[in-house]
Amino acid sequence: MCTSTTIQNAVRKLLVVGVDSTMSVGLRDPTNLFGHPTDQLLTEIDSELSQWKSESSKPVTNISFVHFPLSFSAAADSGKTLKDIFLKHFLSAYPCGHLHTSFGKNLKRHHHSSDNSLTSQKFSS
Repeated sequence: MCTSTTIQNAVRKLLVVGVDSTMSVGLRDPTNLFGHPTDQLLTEIDSELSQWKSESSKPVTNISFVHFPLSFSAAADSGKTLKDIFLKHFLSAYPCGHLHTSFGKNLKRHHHSSDNSLTSQKFSS
């Protein structure tokens, strides 16, 4: 599932895209620990993040909130990933969730983006 909204003022636009890559059919538990984006979902996300690229005279800030962290998201059948789409659109932020404390208290990561590559660091609470 993918949905978006745009917030704008006189100076800029903020595009917020929400993504949930939970499997819709088949065995869910315990495999629902991981996101399983489909090629169709990745195409929808790409389309949503592209909507203001050529039409806007204002700068656009792209943010996507995601149910699963990138480190817990599988590739689609084509081999494309959420990371590929996010890097293409230079996301400013991508808040995510799904890592519950029942899996441990140190499952937090801070992902950095530079030179078209994502890295992650653990941080303490």
